[in-house]
Amino acid sequence: MTKTTETKPGISRRSLLKTGAAAVGFAAGSGVITGFPTIWAQSNITLRQFGTGVSNLNAIADKCKA
Repeated sequence: MTKTTETKPGISRRSLLKTGAAAVGFAAGSGVITGFPTIWAQSNITLRQFGTGVSNLNAIADKCKA
């Protein structure tokens, strides 16, 4: 025996959420949404990298220091 479901006409909650998320992502990516603060360092900063020797990636640390 198979169970059949009826689809209701109109907009489903899932399609509304997907469309809304896509619209917000597009607006944020295109520059429509602005006003986020940009923080510039006014003096020299010290980069400290924590982790084990396995996760110590020297190439990434060198790029951050540059």
